[in-house]
Amino acid sequence: MRIDTKPEQFACDDDSESEARYKLGASSPELVLRLHSGYNYSGSTLAVYASKPCTPATDDEGHRIGNLGDYGWDDRASSLSTYNECRIKMHDPLSYGSPSYDWFYRHKDLRYLSRGDWDERMSSLQLT
Repeated sequence: MRIDTKPEQFACDDDSESEARYKLGASSPELVLRLHSGYNYSGSTLAVYASKPCTPATDDEGHRIGNLGDYGWDDRASSLSTYNECRIKMHDPLSYGSPSYDWFYRHKDLRYLSRGDWDERMSSLQLT
C-alpha cells in the first residue's frame, strides 16, 4: 500500500516495515526516525526518512508529520529512536498542539519519560 499525504512530500509503504519518506528533492533520503509499537525498540515499526538534514535549532520547523494516523500510527508508539543527529518533539493532539514533550533523541519505554507517560499517546511530531 502506498499513501501520499502531501504530494511530493510524504509516502508510506506498508510492507514488513512501514516507511514514511520525505521526497524533497534528494536522490537518497536518510533515516531520521524509527517508531516502535513495543517497548525496548520491538514490535512493528514506522521508519521516517528525510532528504534534507536536521538542524540543531529547535525553532526550525524541520520535518513534520501532522497526523500519524495517516500512516496507521496515531497513539501507537511505545519506543523510538532518532538518527543522523535529529531530535523529536512529540505532540498529543494532531497538528502540533499541546501537550507536547520537548526535544530528545531516543527512549526505550515511553511510559517512563520525566514528564509523564507518553506510551501510545503521540499523534503528531516534529524533527529538528
